[in-house]
Amino acid sequence: MPVAPVTIGPNGDLYGTTSQGGDANCQCGTIFQIAPDGTETTLHTFTFADGAYPEGGLLLDGSGNLYGTTSYGGSANNRGTVFELAPNGTLTTLTAFPGSGKNNDQPNGPIGNLISDGGSLYGATVFGGRFSNGVGTVFQVTQ
Repeated sequence: MPVAPVTIGPNGDLYGTTSQGGDANCQCGTIFQIAPDGTETTLHTFTFADGAYPEGGLLLDGSGNLYGTTSYGGSANNRGTVFELAPNGTLTTLTAFPGSGKNNDQPNGPIGNLISDGGSLYGATVFGGRFSNGVGTVFQVTQ
């Protein structure tokens, strides 16, 4: 079930995420591509270990890498990830949110779209942040 906007590539391909679906073991979501002729391809199926439930859109860079977030999975505390999907299909977890600490002050539960300044990715979380009573943070991750 897609819940985020799609991203269009330079050749007209559409890229997006589904917050659920994938395989029978997890139903943790997918990254998909739709070609201009309508051909659909699943580029990645999340396994919970590498993230789960992507709910934000994807960011596409000039090299064809896709960046996004998952709101759960990816660490011992399962508090979400920021990922990169390379054109060859390799998924790299850029950060896994720990979501623990005193008063749960560490950011966790990333949601929404990422933005980039060409060297870093920026996004927001739903939880964490000791100065905001644990109701979210803004984060930066180096690309």
